[in-house]
Amino acid sequence: LKLQFLYLIGLVALVCRNQTHAMPPRGKPARQAGAPAARQAGAARQQLTFVKGSGRKNLEKALATVNPMAGGDQRESKKQRVTRQRLKLYMQRKLNSKRQMLDMSNLDKATDLSEINVNLNSRTFVDLMLEIIANDFPPFESLSLASNNITSLQHLQASAEQHELCGFVRNLDLSNNKIHSFKELDHLKSFKLAELLMKGNPIASKKEDYARNIIRRLPTVEIADLENITRLRAQIRPTLPRVQSTFYLADGLQDFVLSFCKQYFTALDAGAFDSDLLGVYAPNAMFTLTTGKGLEIGYGTRAKDILSNLREAGHNLCISRNNAAPARSLHRGRLAVINVLKDKVLKGMKTRHELGEFQVDALKHPLASPLITVTLHGKVHFNVDQATGASVGKEVGFTRCFERVLVLSSAPAGSAWPAHIVNEFLHLRPLKDSPVLENLADKATPPDLQEARQRALTAAMASETKLTDEYARMCLEAAGWDIAAAQRLLAERKASLPADAWRQ
Repeated sequence: LKLQFLYLIGLVALVCRNQTHAMPPRGKPARQAGAPAARQAGAARQQLTFVKGSGRKNLEKALATVNPMAGGDQRESKKQRVTRQRLKLYMQRKLNSKRQMLDMSNLDKATDLSEINVNLNSRTFVDLMLEIIANDFPPFESLSLASNNITSLQHLQASAEQHELCGFVRNLDLSNNKIHSFKELDHLKSFKLAELLMKGNPIASKKEDYARNIIRRLPTVEIADLENITRLRAQIRPTLPRVQSTFYLADGLQDFVLSFCKQYFTALDAGAFDSDLLGVYAPNAMFTLTTGKGLEIGYGTRAKDILSNLREAGHNLCISRNNAAPARSLHRGRLAVINVLKDKVLKGMKTRHELGEFQVDALKHPLASPLITVTLHGKVHFNVDQATGASVGKEVGFTRCFERVLVLSSAPAGSAWPAHIVNEFLHLRPLKDSPVLENLADKATPPDLQEARQRALTAAMASETKLTDEYARMCLEAAGWDIAAAQRLLAERKASLPADAWRQ
C-alpha cells in the first residue's frame, strides 16, 4: 500500500509538472498549447493498468482535477451525433415520398429508437427532429405524430418558428395523444393547416365544442377528423351587413384627404420620423394605440419583443396598469408622439401601406371648423428583421389589419403639410385569412387546393382501411369524395376486391 501511495503521488506530480510546462507561449493561442497536456493526461491514464483498488479510484479523481475538460464534452458530443444519425436514418425510412408523408407515430414502440430518449413533450427532441427536417428533407405535405403521449404543442410551434418551418405541412395527424386544452390549438395557427386529425384526444370528446374551437382558432383548416367543416364554418360565422364604400361628407374633401394620406404614409414608410413626420403633428398632438387579441408580428423571441413594445406603448384598458392610470398611455406632444412611434410601435420594422387598398371615411365638423375626422381601414405590411442567430439581417414579411382615426386641423402658413394631426388613434389586429363576409360554402374550391384535399383524403382512407392508394382513391371517387360513404361502400364490396388492392 505504501508503494502504491508513493507511486500515486509521483504520477500526479508528473502530470501537474507537464501541465505547468504546457502553458501557451506568449503570442500563441492557448488551444494549441493545450494539446500536449491532453496527451500527458492520456499517457497517465494508460498507467492505470498498473494501479489496483482504491489507488486507481484516487488516480482517476486526480486526473479529472488536472484536466477536467478531457473526455466529458467529447463523449457528450459523440452521443449527440449518434442520436442525430439514428433519428435521421429512422425518419428517412418513415418518409413515403409517393404519398408525401412522414410517419412519426408510435415512436416509443420503435425498436430502432430504443436507446434514444424519445419525448415529443421535450423541446430538445422536437427541436432535433425539426432541425433534421429543415436541413435534410425535401418538402412533404403530411406529418403524423399520432400516439406519442403529447400533452402540449408549444414546443412544436417554437421549434417550427426557429427553423422557419411554419407552413411546412398541410396535413397534421395528432390523433391518440393527451391534449386536454383547446388553447393548445393556438400553437398550430401559424402552420396554415388544411387538415387536422385530433381524434383520441380528450379535447375531441365534445364534438360540438371541438368543431367550434377549430373553426375559431384555426381559420385555414377545412377537414377536421376526416369531416369537411367548410359549410359548418359558414354557418357559425355571424351575418354582417355589407361594408360601405369609401365616402366623404363634404364637397372637395376627397382630393384633400387622399393627398394628405399619400404624403403622410409615404413619409411613415420611409421612416422619416425626425424630419418630415415631425412637422405633421401639432405641438399639442395626442396619440393612442391599442392592439387586437392574438396579434403576432415576427417569430420566436423577436415576436415577444415586438409585442412587449406594443403593450408598453398601448392604451388597452384590460391591462391592469392602464386601467389603474389611463392617462399613462396617452402620448401627448409632438416629440412624445414621434418617440413612441419610432422607439416602440415601429422599432426594428419597416412598413408598407397601399393607399389603394384603404377604406377611407372623412367628415368635416360643421361646428368645429376647420377640424376634419378621417377614419382609415386597411392592411399594413411589416418587414421585420429577425436579428437573432442565423437570421440576423433576414427580413420576414407580415401583413396585419389596422384602423386609424386622424383628427386634422389647418396647418400654419408656410408648412410643408396641408394639415396638422391633432389627435391620432391606431388599432392593430390580426389579418383574417378568410373573409367574414363571404359565403364560403358557395365559393368554388381552387384546383390546386382541391387536389391537395383529395390527396389528403386518399392518404387517410388508405391508412384507415389498409387499401393501396390506387384503390383508396377509386373508393373515394365512387363515393363523391365522402370518406364515410367510401368506407361504407368498401364494407359492401370488400369480398370482391382483388388481393393486390391491399397493402402488404
